[in-house]
Amino acid sequence: TQNVSDMSYMFTECKSFVFGAKINNWNISNVKNLKCMFKECENLPTNLNKWNTSKVIKMNHLFYGCSSLTSIPDISQWNINNVSNIESMFQNCSSLKSLPDISKWNTDKVKRVSYLFYECKSLQFLPDISIWNTNNFINIESMFGNCSTLIQLPDISKWSTCNINKMNYLFFG
Repeated sequence: TQNVSDMSYMFTECKSFVFGAKINNWNISNVKNLKCMFKECENLPTNLNKWNTSKVIKMNHLFYGCSSLTSIPDISQWNINNVSNIESMFQNCSSLKSLPDISKWNTDKVKRVSYLFYECKSLQFLPDISIWNTNNFINIESMFGNCSTLIQLPDISKWSTCNINKMNYLFFG
């Protein structure tokens, strides 16, 4: 896998696929696109923490529609320094009860964040994303929309909104 640059849609709609442990050892150091890689999967690899994501630019819709999952593999150590798009990454993960601690992600280059947690109806808490650098965010539309069981949001009152041009429906539902 060391020469692969695009893994978008790779496992999309793999309803009964069982991932082996070896997927964690894949060399994805040249991958730039993970868009929709696990979209609408009912199972996920148990571990993805060894992946070198330093060249990835697109992570949008990565786990979109994984509605039967109650947790996501630990992606807290992923290097997202070059990622510009995390739109809908967890959208429609309606059974998701917890997220890895993604608070330490370097979001300096991220621009698109819309629908990130949209329809995550079972989440009660989010990692402390209040410390994210939002200076380059341009779209946060419906980011927390229909997260109907969230008990508390991180304090995002200090987020920079200077470049954001879309924040409609941010807390819708």
